[in-house]
Amino acid sequence: MGQSISKAIGTDYQGLIAGVLFVVFAVFFQSTKDKFQEFITAKFYPEQFAYRKVLLKFSSDVTTLVGLDNILNSMTETFVGGLKIDKFGIFIKDLDNGNLSLMKSVGIENKNLKIKSRNLTNYINQKSLVSKRYVIDRENFELVFPDILNELIKEEIYLIIPMIIKSKIVGLLMFGLKHSGAQFAGKDLELLCATANQSAISIENARLYKTETENLKIEKELDLARNIQQGLLPKCVPDVDGLDVCGEMIPAMKIGGDYYDLIPVDGDKSKLYVIIGDVSGKGLPASLYMTKLQTMIQFSCTSDKTPKEILTEVNKKFYDSIERNSFITMSIGLFDYNKKTLTFCRAGHMPLYVSRDGRIEKYQSRGLGVGLDNGKVFDKTLVQEEIPINSGESFTFFSDGITEAMNEQSELFDDGRLTSLLHKSANNTATEQVNNIFDSVKKFRGNAEPNDDMTLVVVKVK
Repeated sequence: MGQSISKAIGTDYQGLIAGVLFVVFAVFFQSTKDKFQEFITAKFYPEQFAYRKVLLKFSSDVTTLVGLDNILNSMTETFVGGLKIDKFGIFIKDLDNGNLSLMKSVGIENKNLKIKSRNLTNYINQKSLVSKRYVIDRENFELVFPDILNELIKEEIYLIIPMIIKSKIVGLLMFGLKHSGAQFAGKDLELLCATANQSAISIENARLYKTETENLKIEKELDLARNIQQGLLPKCVPDVDGLDVCGEMIPAMKIGGDYYDLIPVDGDKSKLYVIIGDVSGKGLPASLYMTKLQTMIQFSCTSDKTPKEILTEVNKKFYDSIERNSFITMSIGLFDYNKKTLTFCRAGHMPLYVSRDGRIEKYQSRGLGVGLDNGKVFDKTLVQEEIPINSGESFTFFSDGITEAMNEQSELFDDGRLTSLLHKSANNTATEQVNNIFDSVKKFRGNAEPNDDMTLVVVKVK
């Protein structure tokens, strides 16, 4: 036809005309062929035609469903109602142990069927070398499902099709016989495999959505916990005669186990308790202990008690309620500006650094962590010191998160860098010293994630 037309028009366009006509006839023929094939299938293979329409509709609809239960219900309704089968089951893989459990079923008596994934995974890996259509018929049940072979035969299961996405098994579809009494074969298997793959995608998306929703909920709860924890820390610095005070706690995670407090003595503006603590571990468990500790400390810091007596009292109360593998390191200092003294006691915590006369002095008296002993050894190890305070001196309380901060090369910020910073900033205000140290730690750490909570309190004598 192209040649005939081109003779009438001219040979210059013979190739173009022939190409256009070829495309037109190809499109027309393919469309006619598809319609004719659909007519033949509907006329002479009505069961297969019905299956195909049902499964194609399901593959389209399942992508719009939200929630694992809705997807499983729709799958059950489609396969049982649409395909008119009496035996059907859906196995879903447990993300924790990797085994598969029967989640939805019709016509199956044993609702507690479970499948171990090891043999199934091996079968899928071997099958993938020669085909992408994963079909397990009765001939292979003994190879793939030896543990429940008798149960599958008893339940009259003839076909199992894995639901797979990116070589990962999501679940299994289990079928009995067709409504006609025949087994699924030929084009049926292709449709079932395609539907199984589409179902796998929907199930995996539903699980990811659920996980993401749960994570967002946890994030919100942790943000709330962080705000509560930050609210428990001193909101403002107490007005104490002759003392310039600044403190800050930065958790490594959303919430942390470090703690500090500034507690003035009732009716005496010349006295101030400074407390710093570090609960072993990080995160939520440590923060709960920290909150309990803070309550005990605030009730114990009265004018008639020394730091040593407070630590002894707190240890007795805490020992019975804290887990044996947990403990708390603490330091308590009582500043008395009128007497120009600091009464200091340390329960296993980091040393106290004092910037004095152009040098850094370290106070690291003996002491055992709170909660490690019921009181006998704890009381004997505690040593209380009385340290003189003078104008211009700075007293630095800190947790090990400062000196043990790590950079990308796993190097520690260490004691040397801290003492060097304290020496250089000895003439600065307490706030300037705190900011300088945290800025230096952040710069040193670079892109490395925080590995521990960091707490710092600086008290400068005016």
